[in-house]
Amino acid sequence: MGLLHNQFETKLAGYHSLDDCCLVNNATMGLLLSLRVLGVSGEVITTPFSFAATTQVLKFLNLTPVFCDIQNDGPNIDPAKIESH
Repeated sequence: MGLLHNQFETKLAGYHSLDDCCLVNNATMGLLLSLRVLGVSGEVITTPFSFAATTQVLKFLNLTPVFCDIQNDGPNIDPAKIESH
């Protein structure tokens, strides 16, 4: 939260036409902050084909991970398989 950090956040927010910007030290913190700010609760559909921190953040926030299979042609969740969970 030093001078250069604050200046960079301000300039980055301006560059992207945003009111605010919050830099974090890693994607795990970004995911944690995003879920908290959005007030997510209950179950969260995710894939087990991911970095372990994804599930760890959910458990840390007392959310329930619900694993869904990925697409045959890529690493993303298969939307057709979500309803079966």
